[in-house]
Amino acid sequence: MKIDQEFGVDVPVERAWQALTDLEALAPCMPGAELTGVEDDVYKGRVKVKVGPVVSQFAGTARFVKRDDDAHIAVISAAGKDTRGAGTPPRRSTRGCAPRAWARS
Repeated sequence: MKIDQEFGVDVPVERAWQALTDLEALAPCMPGAELTGVEDDVYKGRVKVKVGPVVSQFAGTARFVKRDDDAHIAVISAAGKDTRGAGTPPRRSTRGCAPRAWARS
């Protein structure tokens, strides 16, 4: 599955890039997510997801496989496992920042 989302924020591109690549600061912004440790360039964490009556918990890792701070492009590879034993396939997230003129309302 591919999810593609774009949004604008009223901050300089450097500040937005800093926020999008600070995984330690981003984790608490995701409901149910918790960063449990960082070793070298590997971030460890867990997330609890509830969809209707079904609750699942996953533990896993994420790391930057590509990060170009000048071009504002990063690729994050993540892998996790359901804490009850079922595996899940690895995921990839690509993010980027670009200056853009946004209309203010």
